[in-house]
Amino acid sequence: MWTDDITKALKKLDGFGSLNQINTEIQKIRGDNLSPDWKAVVRRTIQQHSSDTASWNEKKDLYFSVNGIGKGVWGLRNYFPKMDSTPFIENTEISNEPTKRVDYVFKRIIRDTYITSQLKKFHDNCCQICNIKIEISKGKFYSEGHHIKPLGAPHNGPDVSANILVLCPNCHILCDYKSIRIDLSKLNSKNRFILQEFVDYHNSLVL
Repeated sequence: MWTDDITKALKKLDGFGSLNQINTEIQKIRGDNLSPDWKAVVRRTIQQHSSDTASWNEKKDLYFSVNGIGKGVWGLRNYFPKMDSTPFIENTEISNEPTKRVDYVFKRIIRDTYITSQLKKFHDNCCQICNIKIEISKGKFYSEGHHIKPLGAPHNGPDVSANILVLCPNCHILCDYKSIRIDLSKLNSKNRFILQEFVDYHNSLVL
């Protein structure tokens, strides 16, 4: 089925991809067993299985438009954890002083640490901005994951690979404080799909 192959293609692309990227992966899956109009079939199948479009068949809602209809970038719905999951977690801090005990209730965004850990492996813990690789002990390296569009309110960025950079601590702090702009063309991205939309959002906050 086309939906099976499109889903496989998007998983190969880490959940997001342009139509051209999706078509490239489908060619790898199907080989030469493709009709002359197969690309149109792929586009139509995606649209028929996305509630974002007027062509949705109201059955399986498998895909979503990443940048809006007409931009040609599609994501696999529910492939990554939903970011509206923010349960209350209770924590009690007990001081050594007998007269002082404070109870805290706070909200914490649940992050998918698996995605970040896989990206660190993919980039071999090398900073995507400055290319520095920090060795903290023999054969052990350190890097940090940075969400280009921050997760918390009011930004509400998604916890997906297209929104995550692998950085050294220095570049991470500079990005957190919006002290530097991000240039997608200069990133050490290894052809990994990073959304320009998130980069533009970050750069709009740089003073």
